[in-house]
Amino acid sequence: MARKATSWIFFFDPVIFHDVNAGSAFHQEISWLALKGITEGWTEADGTRTFRPAQQVNRDQMAAFLYRLADSPDFDPPAESPFVDVPTNHRFYREISWVECKDQPGLEGNG
Repeated sequence: MARKATSWIFFFDPVIFHDVNAGSAFHQEISWLALKGITEGWTEADGTRTFRPAQQVNRDQMAAFLYRLADSPDFDPPAESPFVDVPTNHRFYREISWVECKDQPGLEGNG
């Protein structure tokens, strides 16, 4: 996240995933995703952050990535879930509903 200094210089806190280093495959891409706030990784019990690059990405997580990539637009999800397997209290309900919505620019034909 950027912090404004008194000299109007912006500093960025690096996002450090303890399981991704400069020699890791896709290091730059993973770092970019984190810097842009698209991925948050995991906070481990000891407080360190990990990306878990070998773990699969689920569809609900991908919906969250797409929503964040679109700058987390204002969106009011429906009061009733359009999916039998996604309750309205699901961690990514807003994001999943946003992707499902056919009125989103660039997402026509989803469903």
